[in-house]
Amino acid sequence: MSRISQSKGFTLVELLVVMSIMTFLASIVITSVGAARAKGADSTIKQAMNNMRGQASLIYNDTGSFSGVCNNSDPTLASAISQVNTLSGATGQCNAVSTEWAFASALKGGGYWCVDSTNVGRSKNALGVSYTAVIPPDTGTTQAPALASVTATACN
Repeated sequence: MSRISQSKGFTLVELLVVMSIMTFLASIVITSVGAARAKGADSTIKQAMNNMRGQASLIYNDTGSFSGVCNNSDPTLASAISQVNTLSGATGQCNAVSTEWAFASALKGGGYWCVDSTNVGRSKNALGVSYTAVIPPDTGTTQAPALASVTATACN
């Protein structure tokens, strides 16, 4: 008489292989979702900063000066600046004088964005070089900052 073994179920090795494949696929999905979230945050940051230009123009039309753009006197601009700072996880640099203004901030996914009173909204300087900082570091290294100094009122 021969014995016939009928096993119902999976072996431990089969289960471990399936679990490792599922873990690998889950890690790919989680990485993709994280990148998509950063891109979504960057898009929101850019949109908020671009909307600041219109609000700053309204301030200029009402007062004849951009001086109030950065001092939180306008609740709409103050809200936009707060939203950008929260989403980017960094404090943006806002500079204004009576005739011009500029605001630059880091993006969540890397890089920087700058807007100013000349209707500029960009991530690269006029030469096409991507911004490497909001303002130049004090270390004397050559970089491509969005603003030339802590008091600059135009994007580079």
